[in-house]
Amino acid sequence: MKHTDLTAEQYTPIIAKLTEQRDYLHKLRERMEAYGFAPADPLYAAVLAAWQHASNACVVACTCRNRLAGVVGVASDGAASVAAVPLRPWAGDHG
Repeated sequence: MKHTDLTAEQYTPIIAKLTEQRDYLHKLRERMEAYGFAPADPLYAAVLAAWQHASNACVVACTCRNRLAGVVGVASDGAASVAAVPLRPWAGDHG
């Protein structure tokens, strides 16, 4: 199976769970910082790395979903805008 085997609708629960986990790790990292964990502490470093990977997974999942749906971006009113120009990978797939 590949990411292209999923439909845009199937990405919705994946993105929701990834976002939930990313947000939890962000809050955990903030609590660790408040308690004075040193950046070199192995537990803090692992939480930071997990947060970075979860954040990246959110971006990748949203990009894949948007590519399937033909969405380039979101307007200021929250409405999705459809691609009017071909996607350009060097521009971050945002047109």
